Amino acid sequence: MAYGQTGTGKTHTMVGNFEDDNGKGIIPRSFEYIFSEVENRKEFKYNVSLAFIQIYLETVYYLLH
Repeated sequence: MAYGQTGTGKTHTMVGNFEDDNGKGIIPRSFEYIFSEVENRKEFKYNVSLAFIQIYLETVYYLLH
């Protein structure tokens, strides 16, 4: 979760640059970790789902689900 004023870098911190390993944000790094763990733990079956939402002026926007 990221909270703060407009223009303070929340999107950069959360998303960053997917193309640059050093510039990736929290979300792509988390996905890499989760899917790496799923791939390494073959003794179980996993079902991974996610929701990407934005709350702006008390309205919820589903960006990805």
